[in-house]
Amino acid sequence: MVAAPIPRSTEGDEESRPSAPAPGPGTTPAPAPAPPALRELGGAPASLDSVLSGTDVTVVLAGEDSGHRAAAHIGRICFARGITTAGVVLGDGLEADEAVAALRPRPAALRRRGRRARTAHRAARLTARGPYPPGRRMSDRITLDTLRAKKRNGAKIVGVVAWDHQMARIVDRADVDLVSVGDTVGVNLWGHSNPFEVTMDEMVVVARAVRRGVRRALVSVDFPYGPLQEGSAAAVRAAIRFVKETGVDLVKLDGAADFPEAVEAVTRAGIPVFAQFGITPQTALRYGVAYSAAPSAEEQVPERMRAELLAQARRLEEAGAVLLNFTNSGPVIGEAVARAVGVPVLGGFGGGPWLDGRMRMAGAAIGYAADTLDNPPDTYAHAARTAYDAISACARDVRAGRQIAGGVKVTETAGN
Repeated sequence: MVAAPIPRSTEGDEESRPSAPAPGPGTTPAPAPAPPALRELGGAPASLDSVLSGTDVTVVLAGEDSGHRAAAHIGRICFARGITTAGVVLGDGLEADEAVAALRPRPAALRRRGRRARTAHRAARLTARGPYPPGRRMSDRITLDTLRAKKRNGAKIVGVVAWDHQMARIVDRADVDLVSVGDTVGVNLWGHSNPFEVTMDEMVVVARAVRRGVRRALVSVDFPYGPLQEGSAAAVRAAIRFVKETGVDLVKLDGAADFPEAVEAVTRAGIPVFAQFGITPQTALRYGVAYSAAPSAEEQVPERMRAELLAQARRLEEAGAVLLNFTNSGPVIGEAVARAVGVPVLGGFGGGPWLDGRMRMAGAAIGYAADTLDNPPDTYAHAARTAYDAISACARDVRAGRQIAGGVKVTETAGN
């Protein structure tokens, strides 16, 4: 057993605590304190590396002040190693929020307000990703280290966009590496005219459904339009809300190249960032391209934008992004960007084998859109046609007075 220091609060209100003096003019602010050293319960120094070696689950109890920093440090290391975390965080403030975010998925949080401690009404689970399918172990989970290793080894990363629980379960069993909860749900599933209509509350509901269906892959969720554009503080609040309320592993920021300070702030809060750039549905406005007329796969990013996009990719990596999503990359600039940065570069619309991996909407991969009924798609299946044929057959049985497939069997009695 290992314990981080858990300082006890002094009697009295929070205001009774002495505050650090403000730095004077020309004074360089002191660097952030390092995480407190860990000690065995008996008091002897302990090595975090040796404690976590071979560990599947880590449970952390964090007190105030230095305990928050230690918990955030432990949570970030566990996440990088694919170790499930849970915990209890005592106290209030930004450092407590960062500790809660780092101890994902779905940590418990105890909030101390004045002299009374109250339990926040949040679900806490020691293992948010179990049970595992037959033949799978917790160690089979995909982690950020897994994706980095794939890039180093030249193995392609598979990402799928999903918007509901059942599809999430299906794609997870298909051994994809990343399940992305996209704000494309608004246009493609709900019939919105553009992606800007989706709200934060709606994305939380969708992300919860998908998270409950995924046990192996990493799960990311898109920021809706708004929090990123409102500044770093709003971005951090949104990211923390996603992690607390949905249990996702990463947050995906569209148009992130224009907001490197927000990427850095979210990363500093202990939340990994999946940064999207290129010509995206949201940045298309800046390039004078209507969303419905976004460049086709043949057009993609023009060569004249090479230097700008290379700079954007490097800027996002320096800000702390752990994954990049290069939209409309094209084979020339796309390959150049993938070689220029150390983090994996994936591509959705307009991507290709020249990147480190691909993102594909599950609905597009299976031909689910109603429009494909009249125009057979070039997809791996034609789910829209299958659904249409099945519902039509069900309707014929109902109208003919026949039992429907899968319905409760009814035994006819004499005289009927």
